Amino acid sequence: MIKNPYSHGYGEDIEWVQWETAVELAEQQNKPVFLLIHKTWCHACKNLKKAFESSGARKAFKILSKHFIMVNTEDDEEPYEDEYRPDGKYIPRLVILDKNGDLLDKFVN
Repeated sequence: MIKNPYSHGYGEDIEWVQWETAVELAEQQNKPVFLLIHKTWCHACKNLKKAFESSGARKAFKILSKHFIMVNTEDDEEPYEDEYRPDGKYIPRLVILDKNGDLLDKFVN
């Protein structure tokens, strides 16, 4: 298996892409974007990663990856525009965007 530099420990078998190319890919593939935002120093983020590794979440993420453009941002990779913080700057944060990169309000955490 080829190491995916965008997995950040969340599954090499998931096709994670970098944020900068996500919306273009979403438009091309007519898929929404699943955006995971986390930090290496964050205790809650570390717990999320452990839960991902030891639960059925990995399988769920694999299934999601067939229907979404998967973006996994770590530390300074996250988009900093306020539109990607609809309910605050907390982490970890999951955001769902439409194929044009616009926030889907009904999926706010």
